[in-house]
Amino acid sequence: MGLFMNMDKMLGGEFEKGLSRLKEQVDAAALAPTYDGFTIQTIDLEPRIYIAHREVVSWSNMGAFFQTHMPGIYRAAMGAGATMAGTPAGLYFEWDEVNQSADMATAVPVAAAVTVKGASIVEVPAGKAKVIDYYGAYEGSGAAHEAMEKYFTEFGIEGTAPVIEEYVTDPSTEPDTSKWLTRVIYPIK
Repeated sequence: MGLFMNMDKMLGGEFEKGLSRLKEQVDAAALAPTYDGFTIQTIDLEPRIYIAHREVVSWSNMGAFFQTHMPGIYRAAMGAGATMAGTPAGLYFEWDEVNQSADMATAVPVAAAVTVKGASIVEVPAGKAKVIDYYGAYEGSGAAHEAMEKYFTEFGIEGTAPVIEEYVTDPSTEPDTSKWLTRVIYPIK
């Protein structure tokens, strides 16, 4: 067949276009890979300041911890004259599999640090971070963290504390838990 037709001339251009499209798709997948159904993005994390209530909490008490301390830390921050600079967050400094506990904080991002009795200031420096946008009830967000951990292990990425969960959707205004957005942010070294 090669004696009568120039296959490269006939198909070469289409083959090159296909290879180019394939390269674009592979490059896009590398920038935002998917693990266990979650897309992982890389972002430039802006510096952040949080007013926080921090404790070591057992996994079984995490929901109660947020329900108890999130409203209080918000009221205390606003009462001290702080200006909110984002959505309420959970900060995770250590996740202890053996004791099934977490060194964590319920936190309010603020424009500038202010003194709040009984609260601490947590500053997160600017840098790169990996992010998953998780939609669903808070109890299911562990799947997003597991996907991120797999990704970090596969690519040898090292994170820094704290891991941040931003609670973007206000559950008091959106009753459908499938529409609740939690941004899971892992700062990286």
